Amino acid sequence: MDTVISRTRLAPVCLWFLGASALAAPPQLVGPDPLKILLLDPRVVAHADGLELRMGAAEKEAANPLIRADKPWDLYQDTLFPNLVYDASNALYKVWYMSILVDNEQIEKMTPPSRVKNAGNKGFYVSYAQSRDGLHWEKPLLGVVGYDQQDTNVVVHDVMNMGVFLDSHAADPARRFKMIHGAARIDVHVRFSPDGIRWTGPIPAKGLEVGGPYVADTHNNAFWDDQLGKYVLFTRMKTDRGRSVAIATSEDFIHWDRPKLVLKSALEEGTKRQIYSMPVIRYANGYLGFPAMYNAGSDQRTNSELAWSSDRVTWHRTLPGTHFIPHGKELEFDGGIIYVQANPLVLHDGRMRLYYGGGSAEKPKDWKGVCEIGLAYLRPDGFAGYTVSEGHRSGMLTTNPLRLTGHAVQVSADVAERGALRIEALDDSGKVVARSQWLKRSGTDMPLQWEDGPGIFDRAGRHVIFRAELSNATLYAMRGVQVPD
Repeated sequence: MDTVISRTRLAPVCLWFLGASALAAPPQLVGPDPLKILLLDPRVVAHADGLELRMGAAEKEAANPLIRADKPWDLYQDTLFPNLVYDASNALYKVWYMSILVDNEQIEKMTPPSRVKNAGNKGFYVSYAQSRDGLHWEKPLLGVVGYDQQDTNVVVHDVMNMGVFLDSHAADPARRFKMIHGAARIDVHVRFSPDGIRWTGPIPAKGLEVGGPYVADTHNNAFWDDQLGKYVLFTRMKTDRGRSVAIATSEDFIHWDRPKLVLKSALEEGTKRQIYSMPVIRYANGYLGFPAMYNAGSDQRTNSELAWSSDRVTWHRTLPGTHFIPHGKELEFDGGIIYVQANPLVLHDGRMRLYYGGGSAEKPKDWKGVCEIGLAYLRPDGFAGYTVSEGHRSGMLTTNPLRLTGHAVQVSADVAERGALRIEALDDSGKVVARSQWLKRSGTDMPLQWEDGPGIFDRAGRHVIFRAELSNATLYAMRGVQVPD
């Protein structure tokens, strides 16, 4: 089912969870936070009465699509696979996306006129766009690859299914940007760049040669994982349920271990719904994935969903079958295909930005489907939250035992008019040892005010059960507590 959303900009009244400082703050990357837990994490909630987990409301930018297929060298973008980076060093939003040319006449106009023989003799290119505000984009003419005796915004040719990211871990400035790419019958390669525009030639990724059930015919996305101390790659593996997700790791981005299966469709879905790709980001105390669920057995559309993992390997789909970013109308740019960006999300003007590639529901002919890039907004921590079920006036949520960290307990919640939220802390016997005041406003990381027993939260390491009472409210996250090992 689709999450119901508005296609207009957030009105000022919808920004109630922001302060003036948030509105004036520059864009910033949303990174991991070991002190924060999301309520969608299946380890957190023991049971909920009168409440249900509901997908967050991703609200689309009214000006979508922001990056159009308006150049002769990027008309046939098919899946597109956007890789979005906010580069604070020059205050630019940057995106790399895949273009495909299928007409020989157009391919011959490219300089050089290259084709990938193992992929139908088509032309594959990586294009680049940039923006100061993330809303108005330009395709700079870079002088790297030409078309019909003119410059283009293409940075690399003969590259399929690439992931591009800005590596904050890189010691060598010439390798500040990294790319990894491959395909079903093509070995995986990596490239390096100081600026994301001028790239090295392809370097074989050792251990990721084509063979067996592993294939790289997807949005290959990678990043440096501080928690693991290695580079992590999410790619594709073929299983009894078709397209599935695999993981590989590397210490140097060149030598990789063999990919291992981490997520495939549910048994009842079989091959009718397959995971086409799954970009992954670090968030809170774990990992969020954005599975693109391909409806191979029905309408051929690709739906955006949500998944969660605490360790990169064991994944749980959040509300399977529920769209995270819903489709537009059938003939709109995102009426049939949604592919969420790779790389960390950006918090800008108090809202998280999720860029995505979209394609219409109209069936493309001869590989000439057009995808374009749009933007959706989400409140911080608002991927999914517990809210009062239909037919109930209030509800109660009880957590499993959580470990106190010695930091103040905070919550991220939306509280509507005449709504309220209160949290109690219980010991192992079920006795209430602390009770918060009623919270009647919305916000992110809001400290709870305790009527009694606040001293218990100074005791780092103690395990406490939390019981939340909600009325006309939604609870997304808690901060200052951790899931016990």
